[in-house]
Amino acid sequence: MNRKFSWTASVTALYVILILAVHPIIYQDYYFNILNVKYLFYCACTIGMLILLGGYFIFTGAFKRIKLKLIPTDYAFLAFIVIATLSAAFSDFKYEAFWGNEGRFSGTFLLLLYAASYFCVSRLLKFKSWFMDIALLSCMAVCIFGFTDYLGMDLLHFKVRLKAEHIGMFTSFIGNINMYTGLLSVYLGAACLLWVSCPNKLRSIWYYVNVWVIFIALITGRSDNAYLSLAAAFTFIPIYAFRTRQGIRRYVVLLATFLTSLKVIEWIATTYADRVYQIDSLYNSLVSFSKLVLLIKVLWIIAIILYLIDFISKKADATVSPWFSRIWIGLIVIGFAAFLYVLYDVNIAGNADKYGSAKSFLLFNDNWGTHRGVIWRLAIEDYQDFTPIHKLFGYGPDTFGLVTYYHNMDIMTNVYHQIFDSAHNEYLQFFVTVGPIGLLSYLAIFVTAFIRIIKKGCQNPYVIAAMFGVLCYSAQATVNIGTPITIPIMFLFLSMALAGCREA
Repeated sequence: MNRKFSWTASVTALYVILILAVHPIIYQDYYFNILNVKYLFYCACTIGMLILLGGYFIFTGAFKRIKLKLIPTDYAFLAFIVIATLSAAFSDFKYEAFWGNEGRFSGTFLLLLYAASYFCVSRLLKFKSWFMDIALLSCMAVCIFGFTDYLGMDLLHFKVRLKAEHIGMFTSFIGNINMYTGLLSVYLGAACLLWVSCPNKLRSIWYYVNVWVIFIALITGRSDNAYLSLAAAFTFIPIYAFRTRQGIRRYVVLLATFLTSLKVIEWIATTYADRVYQIDSLYNSLVSFSKLVLLIKVLWIIAIILYLIDFISKKADATVSPWFSRIWIGLIVIGFAAFLYVLYDVNIAGNADKYGSAKSFLLFNDNWGTHRGVIWRLAIEDYQDFTPIHKLFGYGPDTFGLVTYYHNMDIMTNVYHQIFDSAHNEYLQFFVTVGPIGLLSYLAIFVTAFIRIIKKGCQNPYVIAAMFGVLCYSAQATVNIGTPITIPIMFLFLSMALAGCREA
């Protein structure tokens, strides 16, 4: 390895370690400035990396030897940044659109840093499996602190100065419970994939512990967006896991562990009802399922039988027919079609009542998802009133709160008595703030990256694990907010996966 590559790889590795290990847990004045602190930390680390790399390339003349060979994801990211920059330039609030100071600091400036980080890490990092272990170690700290918060312990006194009505809304080193479960969704996908695919027995134990702790943390996080990331994990992991006997039996263990976790939390919530927070989410529907205990027993019995068969036959690590994965893909298609029909039946055909308690999750109206329904409706209506240039390029990055302030103040204050400063849907938020072309470019980043990772990195479970972390995050993003607390980790996982593909 020559000097150039050792220096650039070392700088990017240090950057990755800092973001993975420190960013999730750093704080200064507890929850009162936690978003600012994490934003500034990410900016400082990214700018510091750019200075070190830029100085090296300039003073050594190495930039003359740089070969620009762009991949589709690069083009998509560049297109997204160009659109975001134009969006800020055409915005009625140029300063706010650039800095994002009227939102959550996700203006053009931060988007440029995301792009810079992506290009540096995906191009220069030498991907190592232990990067994922560092990420999961930090995740454990976040999860354990979050769980102790659920138990009402407040070990680090984060909630001492919070108003009583806000105490249950904030948790761990993250802040808002939606941000907490949003961040955990990234780790969920990675940990689950590594559990089902890691061949090393000792490391597999470590990943299983991570899976179990993350399950507990997501459930006690008390936010329904967690169940979208869980659904994505359980739906898509078998496509990769069902290539081997190990993957099949460990997937059964994965399901059994999650359902067992539900019952464990139910026991805790009942035994310590006077100390823990009440969980009002999809959890209640799942844990009240009359056949849940029977299902748990059946899954554990199946898992034990599979382990015994593979142990006796000495084929524990053998591959299986590709038809297992193909059949599962077919089931996904059928299931997705059935889900679309149910949505049609509930929302258009008017047959919501026949779905019982599930109706509250399936029927889209203004009250759906803690007023997400009305926010989404207002966002579309506001967009229809935009000028042609704003319809094309959006209102400006992270200016959604300004859109609703000037268009919907009456309904926010007089009807709902709260301010809607986010769409609570990352994709709709980008549609309104950077326009349809910006949204398509953003989506293209993930689609093109996933295609490349599947083609180039399929033999490395750590590369695929990073991709699955992004996939699970993308699922819950349909009902959540993107902030400098969560998106830096998500984009870093994507960049690391592509770095791993570069060396595949």
